[in-house]
Amino acid sequence: MTAETACIRRGSARFRQRKVNALNAKPHTTDDQAPARRPFDSIWWARRGTLIVAVLVIIVFGSEATLATQRRRDVSLSLSVQSAQTAHPAAPAASTDSSATAGPSPTPTPIPAVIQLLPTDRLSLLVRWHYHIGPRFPRSTIAGTVSIDGRAIGNGDVLIDCGAAVIDCSGQQAMTLAYTVPDLGNGSGPTTYDWASGDYLLIVTRSEGGLSPIEIGRYNFHVQ
Repeated sequence: MTAETACIRRGSARFRQRKVNALNAKPHTTDDQAPARRPFDSIWWARRGTLIVAVLVIIVFGSEATLATQRRRDVSLSLSVQSAQTAHPAAPAASTDSSATAGPSPTPTPIPAVIQLLPTDRLSLLVRWHYHIGPRFPRSTIAGTVSIDGRAIGNGDVLIDCGAAVIDCSGQQAMTLAYTVPDLGNGSGPTTYDWASGDYLLIVTRSEGGLSPIEIGRYNFHVQ
């Protein structure tokens, strides 16, 4: 063995010894010495879940409150007298507002001065509506009934059907009211006549979504 070979062997022995010492110095852990896992904190998760639910409730109710202030269910009425010569307004327009959830609010029109009609005149009631912010618009019926001495002698109605509209629904439609005699059973059907002399009352009602009709307009008129 030469001196060079001996030096190489001594170097290899020292390297192996250092490796063994390093392995011996590394701490060994057993299953008993392994760090314990953090237990599931149910209270912490419950508090976080409650907070999330509270935030969602605030967002939902806040959004609904904002939409409620913008939601409109407006209906206006305009009554005019139609004669053979001309048509002229007979009473100021009336309007009612209502919410989608609570139904229309009863706001009867103030009774105007007595309207004067000729026997051949006809009453025309123009119904305008503007619905805003759904998510849906219930079907509404605007009905007008003319009576004299408590006896109904003329009626008409307008159906408001917005279909699939969810944001805006607007329109207008007129109903003509005249002195009408119903079918007497002989198949002749309702017959329209000139107004008889006397004092008449026109009552306009609104029914929405199957709710009971409420009064939204009242007009008195007299036929000479």
